[in-house]
Amino acid sequence: MGLMVKILSQSIPAELIAFGRFFFGLFAVSILVVARLVKLKFVNRPLLIFRGIVGGFAILCYFKSVSLIPLADAAVISFSYPIFGTIFAAIFLKEELKPQALLVLMIALFGMVLVADPKFRTINIGYVFALISSLCAGAAVTSVRQLRKTDDPWSISIAQMVGGIIIVSLLSFKSLSIPNPNILLLLVFASLISTIGQLLLTYAYEFCSVTVGGTISLAVVPTTVVLAIVFLGETITASFLVGSSMIFGSAIYLLNSQTEAGSKG
Repeated sequence: MGLMVKILSQSIPAELIAFGRFFFGLFAVSILVVARLVKLKFVNRPLLIFRGIVGGFAILCYFKSVSLIPLADAAVISFSYPIFGTIFAAIFLKEELKPQALLVLMIALFGMVLVADPKFRTINIGYVFALISSLCAGAAVTSVRQLRKTDDPWSISIAQMVGGIIIVSLLSFKSLSIPNPNILLLLVFASLISTIGQLLLTYAYEFCSVTVGGTISLAVVPTTVVLAIVFLGETITASFLVGSSMIFGSAIYLLNSQTEAGSKG
């Protein structure tokens, strides 16, 4: 999806891409609901609303970051959300976490600084969007972990789509317009693929912890980096490699930490 967003952002605003992602995803799921192929169950409505808001912000900010900075940078920072998800899960879901996790979080944050490679006079706002995306996504997957105890994946996903549509409409109404047919077709395709991925990830959180599910989802990052190099001609710097290693190392540590804690319990 990241590569498609980067390509689309050269022709249309990131806000419009995000709106299309939510709208066409909701349209596809609505067809299944009308055809009675899917049954919805909205139980924990306050948490569903929260999931819709933070999930919508996460995707909107990710798309904004992709449109403003190199795709590889945006992917590494935005998909570091398992770091924050693990912290949120320990606070709100009482998932066990070692005290060293705070140090690991600091290491991960420093890794993000290296990836951004700021000059400290100015910093591209795209990196700020990527960090906000990561924080919101961490909160979103934590809420999904809790919601899967009461609500089905379809209802949880619809909550994000509706929340995303509302957020984008309120914040970026002037950016919304109908693109040309070719761009529209690519936007629909990208939206459907992304929706399928979201549903699979939501379903998976019923069977694994936030740390396990989030860390497994990190597999998308190296794939995105390779695509950015091959199709966009992006270059990888030494600071990017070091920073990325720090971020991934932190995520792996948190995964092992929680796994060990779970086996002892």
